[in-house]
Amino acid sequence: MAIQTAAAATALLKQVYGPKIRDQLNNETLLFGLLKRVGKEQWGGSGFIEGLRTGRNRSTAPGSEAGDIPAAGNQTYNNFTIGCRQYHGTGGVSAFGAASTEMNAGGFEQMFRSEVDGLIADAKKDLNVDFYLLPTAVLGRLSANPASGAAPADVTVTLEQTQALDVISSLGTRYLSAGSPMSFMIPGTGGIRAGVTDVVTEAASITATDRTTFSCSGVADAVTTNDLLVRGLAQGAQGGTVSAATQVALNGLEHLIDDTTTMAADASAGNIDLDILQGINRTTAGNSFAHGTVLDKAGAALTESDLQNLVYQVEERSGMYPDCFLTHRSVQGAIQQLLVGDRRFVPQSFPGGFKADALVYNAGDADIPIIVDRECPYDRLYSLNLDALKSYVLRDIEMIEEDGSVLRQSGNTDQWQFSFRMFANLGAVQPNALGKMVRIGGADEAFGIGAARLYDF
Repeated sequence: MAIQTAAAATALLKQVYGPKIRDQLNNETLLFGLLKRVGKEQWGGSGFIEGLRTGRNRSTAPGSEAGDIPAAGNQTYNNFTIGCRQYHGTGGVSAFGAASTEMNAGGFEQMFRSEVDGLIADAKKDLNVDFYLLPTAVLGRLSANPASGAAPADVTVTLEQTQALDVISSLGTRYLSAGSPMSFMIPGTGGIRAGVTDVVTEAASITATDRTTFSCSGVADAVTTNDLLVRGLAQGAQGGTVSAATQVALNGLEHLIDDTTTMAADASAGNIDLDILQGINRTTAGNSFAHGTVLDKAGAALTESDLQNLVYQVEERSGMYPDCFLTHRSVQGAIQQLLVGDRRFVPQSFPGGFKADALVYNAGDADIPIIVDRECPYDRLYSLNLDALKSYVLRDIEMIEEDGSVLRQSGNTDQWQFSFRMFANLGAVQPNALGKMVRIGGADEAFGIGAARLYDF
């Protein structure tokens, strides 16, 4: 006698899908959310000019009844010029694939909607990184000549990961994941190595135990020590070659906050002078108004006096207290050890409705929340007054739909692409109200939290 079973009757049974796609990726973009809510200016033309008062009228002097009054003095003024940055991203679907998921029974979500929403979420993740870094789009620096493989050129690349004043030297593979489209930049000229078709080609090439090496493919030119790894393929973000003084990525906090000590030299930065902030050369005498406050720990452990010094030096120069400290969880761990017996996590509200529960540090005259963001460089702590920062926007993140549709046909196929764009930048209107602490001893990925971890970036 044959008994029918569920296994034998598989063709009769319906598969039931869960109610939605379960995201396995960390999509938190804290700094992106915070900076989207600072003061915003609408762009027009080729750049935005901020007028600055940079010097006082120092003609005031005591005198006698019959004495001459002082000679006339005057205020001094200058301008910041904030350039616009262009970001794009593209996705696509086949018409058949999109149609196959339109019915509720066809899949977890509609393919088109899922791809569009995912593209925007992924773009915000990348922008959250760029808000920290330099306007060169550099995400790493080669520390050793690669080991070449068979043609097409497959190479294993080693990136620097060490404490340094120049933040790029500390990144390793921190912001890379499988399939990241990247290019190699020649540091002395800004030119792009030819022939790169993809960079991070294997998920297994980035692991929790090896945060400096990865595999890449399609490299026609010989890459070498000190080459820079930049976001986007050669025909994309960098436009094939980069000339001197070209800045293509956002002005990140590392660039906006400097006192001429932490920027890479031109010969190490693609022939780009990173000492120039918004048109002002920070190394020129008289331009100290463009300096942020930088405290270099040079590898020493964090102390409470370091936090006090950063707060009070910024306040002495600007007359403004920080609204928050922004840092990585490793630095927060060090601060928690300093505040044993006085740890307080307090709900915080920032401009525009941004909220967070934050460890609070009392500087004597102000409570300063310590906000943790995973994308923050490991050994950095940023002191931010949000009134000293502005977001300059010509086009916020939006889908490109000039002809009334977000879709455009891909060649002669029944496949369709869509793209987003953003024309914007971040700027500092009062750099002396901003500060950072660098090279904090022990504040790396393993500080106070056990073994190194692999992030699903």
